Amino acid sequence: MKFWNWLRKKFSFVTATTQKFGAVALILLLLAGTMPVVTTTGCSTNELKADATTLAAALNNLAGAIQGVDPTVAANLETAATALTNAANGAGSGPAWEQVLNAAAAGAEAIMAAIPVTAPYAMLLSIAVAAAEVIIANTMSSSQVKAARVANAGNLIWYMRTGKPLIKHRLGRSRADDMKAAWNAAAAGTMYAAAVLK
Repeated sequence: MKFWNWLRKKFSFVTATTQKFGAVALILLLLAGTMPVVTTTGCSTNELKADATTLAAALNNLAGAIQGVDPTVAANLETAATALTNAANGAGSGPAWEQVLNAAAAGAEAIMAAIPVTAPYAMLLSIAVAAAEVIIANTMSSSQVKAARVANAGNLIWYMRTGKPLIKHRLGRSRADDMKAAWNAAAAGTMYAAAVLK
């Protein structure tokens, strides 16, 4: 009988320890799944293309949603989206292709930075700028591209600081899907629900 009592105590200790370990592991897993996107270098060509394509679609959707109220900004956003799409689908690979994509993302940033942060769709622009920053951080750049990002620095900083925490990474989801989820959440919460990405 002593042996069984001793075994029961030992077994209950192992079970309690295992349960505690499992609970801690689950909490860490949940926290890791809700952390903001951390940019890493060395992304694949497919990932960069997906990021650029998603950003271009978002800019086109926003342009369509604001066309009636602000046709000039809408045209500028469409121009940026076209440049991103052309760069993503352009010929070539490696550093030369990355420089073209980098330039298109920096150009999109410059267009968005020219829009005042008081615009009613500024929250959407902040997510788009954060997405452009991910592309820029993960592509090769040239000195000419860096120079293009200087104008409207105050707006650009606001957009970056506001947008980056809104894009949250979820396990099993790509960066492009993270951006899409953040964009759709922001669009649904504003009068620009037409800008939601499908």
